[in-house]
Amino acid sequence: LSGADGLIFKNITFRTVSTTFANAVRIEGQSHCNTFDGCVLEGLSTTSTSIVRAAVYSPGDRDTSNMFLNNQFINGSYGLAFSGASNSTRVENNQLIGNEFTDQYYRAVYFNYNKRPIVTGNTFSSNTNKHRL
Repeated sequence: LSGADGLIFKNITFRTVSTTFANAVRIEGQSHCNTFDGCVLEGLSTTSTSIVRAAVYSPGDRDTSNMFLNNQFINGSYGLAFSGASNSTRVENNQLIGNEFTDQYYRAVYFNYNKRPIVTGNTFSSNTNKHRL
């Protein structure tokens, strides 16, 4: 999604097809108020710690108020990685509620330069002993 606002994705499977920038979903360009509900977000099965192999990735474009509800995040170096650009350019109000994170190699969830994220009711399981959040 690039500059997308107010989209709702419900019960859809998003699967990575590239091994270079291996995101099932990439959110950028100041995308706001998008909802993923009951979706499967499947990244690569990888041993990489690179953030560009996150199943869902937002690379610092002030993408705000996006919601992830009751989804399955499978594989990827990260399940979800949302990053603002700096302390003065933070992303805000993104929500992770009731999701299931399975088999991320490095981290299930990564928020960097985020303001007021909501993370509640999620479950995490992995085949590695790396960081979860």
